[in-house]
Amino acid sequence: MISKVSMMYRSDLTISKQPPISRPRLYGTDSEWMSDHVIPFFDAPCDPATHSNAGWFDGYGYISLKSNFDLAARGFISCNGDVEPAQIEWNSLSGYFNSEQMPNQTGGFRAFHLLRRLWACGNSNQGDFSSCEYSYSETNRLAAAVALKEMERFSATQWSCGAICGGNGNPAFDLTTSEQVSFFVHFYDVLSSQTGLLSAGDAQSIENTLEQQMLLFVDNFWTSRWQLWNGNNWTPQ
Repeated sequence: MISKVSMMYRSDLTISKQPPISRPRLYGTDSEWMSDHVIPFFDAPCDPATHSNAGWFDGYGYISLKSNFDLAARGFISCNGDVEPAQIEWNSLSGYFNSEQMPNQTGGFRAFHLLRRLWACGNSNQGDFSSCEYSYSETNRLAAAVALKEMERFSATQWSCGAICGGNGNPAFDLTTSEQVSFFVHFYDVLSSQTGLLSAGDAQSIENTLEQQMLLFVDNFWTSRWQLWNGNNWTPQ
């Protein structure tokens, strides 16, 4: 007598192309990333029908794609007349140059994005940074500061919410893990593309930790554990 039946729908995964071998490689090579995910937003025109404070308190209307990109990647809105500061330690990046502060992850993502833009710009101009957003020396200064601070963050990161969110305290890919994995995947992809920023030991530690989180995710998937299969938007699609 059959007492329980479970079904899982699957289809063959067809990979259109292999990822680049060299880093950074998230979203393609630098040339692909710049042409598909960066330059279109830099070149997009300002839309006078949009509002930079849309959705905030009494703000009405909608914010443009260009302004959304500016806020996420650059920390300011160029369509408002804001310009990139002359010094690189501005706004959400300032914590990288202050021994008493730790930048939040929004600042971290902006730093990773900026560093990749700068290195992509320099590489496309045979090492000449004169047409880039910041100089070669400023780029190196930011990169060194980011590597130092983010390794501090990495060492202090809690990868699981454990018993607080229903776990038993054992290692698990739970409700807090994906944010940390996404952050340090981007950090590793960008910073490991340059020699001398991450020591061999630090790079290996990041690789091992991220691999462990991925294996925990796969284990949760195949064993249908609650962290992924609790019936809400966490359930894999």
